[in-house]
Amino acid sequence: TQFQGDAILAIFNVPFEDEQHAQLAFDAATDLLEMVQNKTFAGEDLAIRVGINTGPLIAGNVGGGGRQTYTVHGDAVNLAARLEGQSKNYGVGIVIGEETEAKVDNVFATLELDLIAVKGKAEAVRIHTILGREDMLQQQDFLALKKQHTAMLEAYRTQDWSKARGLIKDC
Repeated sequence: TQFQGDAILAIFNVPFEDEQHAQLAFDAATDLLEMVQNKTFAGEDLAIRVGINTGPLIAGNVGGGGRQTYTVHGDAVNLAARLEGQSKNYGVGIVIGEETEAKVDNVFATLELDLIAVKGKAEAVRIHTILGREDMLQQQDFLALKKQHTAMLEAYRTQDWSKARGLIKDC
């Protein structure tokens, strides 16, 4: 874990591999969100935004002269930071990348948010959010929402605006 200004960088799956790294990241993120829910500091509501991404990276000690820090670098790390920034735009606490979503789609209740252009990438990036833990996956309300939400995204992407608006209301 590193502090970067007002951000915390938490690293999972290095230096030791862990097949459950995406789940551990989600557990940490959802625990943090639950801890600050309905909390205030100096009269302001506390808000946490989280970006989670999975992918190759470079990890190791950086620095010299007695001052070193363990850190990570790479496209996957940069994308995680950009995903965190998108959480405010979409009004959700957690935004995740497509590779991460593929690792946890049967463990957490996720929804696709959008395809976005990201600085430094030639192709659009598919982003998702997490709404809940495994117990939510089989709830009828979530299954209905996911079906309607998927239909809404399809209508939106085919520019069927009236259908998309109607499905947004349903969602």
